[in-house]
Amino acid sequence: MSNASDFVIENGVLKKYTGPGGDVVIPDGVTSIGDDAFSLCKGLTSIEIPEGTDRIGKGAFSLCKNLARVSIPNSVKEIGGQAFSFCESLKHVVIPDGITIIKNSTFYECRSLKSITIPDGVTCIENEAFGCCVDLPEVKLPDRLISLGIRAFYTCKKLTTVSIPERVTSIGLGAFSRCDSLQSVSIPDGVTSIGERMFEHSGSLTDVVIPERVTELGERAFAFCSSLKQIAIPEGVTSIAPELFKNCDSLETVNIPDGVTEIGKEAFFGCLNLKSVRLPDRIAKIGESAFACCPALYEITVSDAAEKYRSEDGVLFSKDGKKLFVFPAGHRGETYTVPDHTEQITPSAFFGAEQLKQITLPQSLKSIGGNAFKRTGLRFATVPKSVAKLPQKAFQSSAREEIGFQQYVDRIVPFVAVYVPETVGALVHPVYIGGPLSDLPAKLKNAAVNGFFYALQHEVTAILPYKQSYLDHIRKNSKTYAKQAETDEYVLHVMIEEDLLKQQEIETLLEAYDGKDRPDIIAELLDVQQARFGGRKDDLSLSDNDPEMKRRMKMEARREAIRNQKGIKGIVFVCTGRLESFGYYDDYTGAKDMSDLKEYIEARGGFYRSAVSSNTDYLICNDPNSNSVKSKKAKELGVPVIPEDLFLKMAEEKA
Repeated sequence: MSNASDFVIENGVLKKYTGPGGDVVIPDGVTSIGDDAFSLCKGLTSIEIPEGTDRIGKGAFSLCKNLARVSIPNSVKEIGGQAFSFCESLKHVVIPDGITIIKNSTFYECRSLKSITIPDGVTCIENEAFGCCVDLPEVKLPDRLISLGIRAFYTCKKLTTVSIPERVTSIGLGAFSRCDSLQSVSIPDGVTSIGERMFEHSGSLTDVVIPERVTELGERAFAFCSSLKQIAIPEGVTSIAPELFKNCDSLETVNIPDGVTEIGKEAFFGCLNLKSVRLPDRIAKIGESAFACCPALYEITVSDAAEKYRSEDGVLFSKDGKKLFVFPAGHRGETYTVPDHTEQITPSAFFGAEQLKQITLPQSLKSIGGNAFKRTGLRFATVPKSVAKLPQKAFQSSAREEIGFQQYVDRIVPFVAVYVPETVGALVHPVYIGGPLSDLPAKLKNAAVNGFFYALQHEVTAILPYKQSYLDHIRKNSKTYAKQAETDEYVLHVMIEEDLLKQQEIETLLEAYDGKDRPDIIAELLDVQQARFGGRKDDLSLSDNDPEMKRRMKMEARREAIRNQKGIKGIVFVCTGRLESFGYYDDYTGAKDMSDLKEYIEARGGFYRSAVSSNTDYLICNDPNSNSVKSKKAKELGVPVIPEDLFLKMAEEKA
């Protein structure tokens, strides 16, 4: 029970409740409950409002998190906005018959609400009135209802079906968005527009009929409705809004009306089961990525009567054939030759075509749009000289969205081979294949040399005819690249193998790698130093206490320790040629990626290196007659060559 002293009442208006909470009975004679009167009363568990009260003020019981029961008399004619918002324990509410408007956020975040009785006289449910009532399984909307506000039933996760009354003509943005269990919706014939985000993220929605009078479908109205298999767009619709059906995973068929002239950005993005689309003749504009990442979509067609577009083998071009707009992500085959008449590949044209492994670009091509080949399966592409500049995100790995040209973007050069590695987080490297390095202006040479190192590392054969011109440049600027070799082991190995290091540079590198506890690299540098420039201190006739002798002894001890061990912990491997169980090889370019082999070896405590050196323990090679650069180097250094099956046996031995 409550004490009279717990209430501040003025002229029949309950201004403030000051008591401890619990089960509260408001005194007789109160005619109105003021704004925020019980707000933040955490101890309140139930409230009984007396007959004769005609108004509950704005936020009157907001944030009463333990309020589980409320009794509202029929005398109440007005309930203010947010009156019961964030009453997380409230389970059942009967709204009095005199209420005609359920105001903004009245029951917002009533997360335990299981039933609500809405009287027949209600004509308007305002913005977020029942938003985030996550436990509400059903609601009966009154026949006199005319409008539903913005996000009126937003995130009502257990709501399964909704029948919208015939008088409703206005439904606000996101009215039923994120209703995870909503399976079917009945929309009255009087509705002429479906608002933005109306059913967005309602993943169980399978059945919705859009009335014939609807002429407008709002942006993202059905986005992420992952169970929606088919939908009929009314004939009066002239524009498909941006992201309208984005990520509708189950959508299999869609009929685009003849009157549609525009399809917005990402309208059908990520519709995984959409197989074929026929565009109307009057279509005049298609937004970027409208049909991107639809892996089952094998064709987009348009009749010969269309004014702006034409279809060639299911690929969408401009009417004159100069612009390629959409390459369906599910287009048959792993290779594609862009027709010779093509001058422009528009932004996101090939976005999501993960099965596409090889593409041939024509000499007629003048420009490539941003994200043009994003998330494709391309491993290698040659950009013709006619393309003056390549956007930052023209080629991106399918592994991660943020991979781009980065520091190379402003230095793109004619005839660039773009190699896209599979390794997550790696850069997309442009490699100049238009001729020797000497053909390029000075400002482009550094970027080209970086691409050269990368091409050698991945055995991209297109660079080999011009290899000597790069080596000459690196030798001439050896101090610059030796600095790079301090942090890039592959650059170091190339400079060692190609005899590009000067004596002072070896000294600097010995100091750099000594601080990294890398006796293997230090031993290799000492071998080079002795072979090229003669040993230090009487040809390395050093005492046992000399630091250099300690390094050599440490390296020899490591090699002795691994000779008869079980497992591959501490063993250094290099591979050449094709392996059966590891690696990606591109027959078109000769490029290869051995990241999976590297991970396999390192997971077992071993080391994987890109190049053969004096510290290599084994070269893995399945071809006993191999004449590769690595095989020659292994023979020269006496490095044992083992086949893949022997390597696997060693790797799986238990220590």
